[in-house]
Amino acid sequence: MSRLRLYKVLSRDALALAGLLIATAWVRVWTLRTIDLGGDATYKWYLVRSWSYANPWVFDHHSARFAINVPIWITQQLFGTHPNGMFVTPLLASVAQVPLLYGCGRALGSRASGVLACLGLLWFEPMVDASSQLLPGIFQATYVLAALYCVLRFARAPEADRHFLLLAGLGLFLAYLAMVTSVYVLPGLLLAVWLIRRRVRDVLSLSGTFAALLACETLGYALSSSYRFGQLQLILHTHTDVKPTGFWGLFGRYSALPLDWRAVLAAWSSAFAVWLVTRLARGAHARQPGAVALWLAPASLLAGMTFGVKSLDPIIPATDFSIRYCDVLMPLIALCLAAALCWIARRLLAGRRSPAAVLPLTAAAALALTTWGASALYRPATEHAFEVTDRQWRMLNAALDNGIPIVGSNRGDHFQMKTLTCIQWGYLQERHLLKDGALSPIKLGKARLRDDTHRYLSRPDPGADHVARALRTRSCVVTAQRRSAEPKLALDFQPGPGCSLP
Repeated sequence: MSRLRLYKVLSRDALALAGLLIATAWVRVWTLRTIDLGGDATYKWYLVRSWSYANPWVFDHHSARFAINVPIWITQQLFGTHPNGMFVTPLLASVAQVPLLYGCGRALGSRASGVLACLGLLWFEPMVDASSQLLPGIFQATYVLAALYCVLRFARAPEADRHFLLLAGLGLFLAYLAMVTSVYVLPGLLLAVWLIRRRVRDVLSLSGTFAALLACETLGYALSSSYRFGQLQLILHTHTDVKPTGFWGLFGRYSALPLDWRAVLAAWSSAFAVWLVTRLARGAHARQPGAVALWLAPASLLAGMTFGVKSLDPIIPATDFSIRYCDVLMPLIALCLAAALCWIARRLLAGRRSPAAVLPLTAAAALALTTWGASALYRPATEHAFEVTDRQWRMLNAALDNGIPIVGSNRGDHFQMKTLTCIQWGYLQERHLLKDGALSPIKLGKARLRDDTHRYLSRPDPGADHVARALRTRSCVVTAQRRSAEPKLALDFQPGPGCSLP
């Protein structure tokens, strides 16, 4: 390749990537959702905060997710522990998918596939939530996508790029450290690597790297804890609330997914079936070996999510079936569907030549329309998540500074406790939680107002009677409610004689 041609190729890639990165970063920041109070996100933030203090190490599935926790720790060291920091790492993980998707398309010989996949992710509404919350899905998806990119690079030049199989093993291990169910993609990628040139050495390069890293992790747990078999034993010990189901119940779980997810999965399933018939049956993978990895990766994940069980009698799924556990699939499915659309377009336009300016102009128009459409469709109606979070952070900490109780207003004792505990994990400054050199949540009180009980958070504790009077007169109290709508946390301060918030 001449220098001039190489320069043109690199310039085209740089311009396309720059546009996609800017659009993705802008849409993701503009459409941020406020902090989820389900517990997992704020607990991870609190858990990593405790590393800087005298807290003992906690062995559970949250602390085992080092591929999430280490980036969180770096974020806290760079930006502090203001709750807005919880948005940083999922945003970065989301934006990191852009060069990976583009690189996958380029490795497949179709840059348009990578571009379309990036645009598809901007339109897919569940990715807004995934990119806003400190939950495993967005990290898991990014690491799995990195592993797929490495396999595609290997497929393009097996002799020259064999070292990419080692990097693929590392990417899969990082995905495993984000969420254990990432191992479901391993069989699909191993089969793809075997089909590319049918060499056991290639399969061992990928599987051996993953196995070696897994052995090191397991040894670490065996030496430092009672979990001799590592994280898998730890997960089975902490995930004990999964309900049994029948065989057909394994498939019935998909019916509970929202319509957009069911539509996407149906589209992918149809495209996968066509690919199996038209490609594998004719041995066409030899002409484009990377396509095998592209399609088998999500197929393997879906098979594992469907049939992964920890007991056969009765049948007990390995994990709960939550919509957010599907987030790992979306970049892979977007790439598959984009590749299928590009394949159809090539067949329809075979033998026709178009002006050189058509492709960049079409890409620019698609990028502009997608960016505008995504931001208009998913923009929260209220103030921006950064502003909401900062205002709530200042209100909650000022309330504790001024002896004003924070009272849970959700119906039900469990949800009140959860809301107030998540507030402590994510929103309170360390000075309110420090006790004997360790971070320690404040013990919640309970007040009764007529037939209802209310959990409250205060330091020092003014007593249940004082809180009940404040609720009765609706003065000198901050009420906190977890919501499903935006914002996720609703706060209301009622001033009274002698009490105010700065």
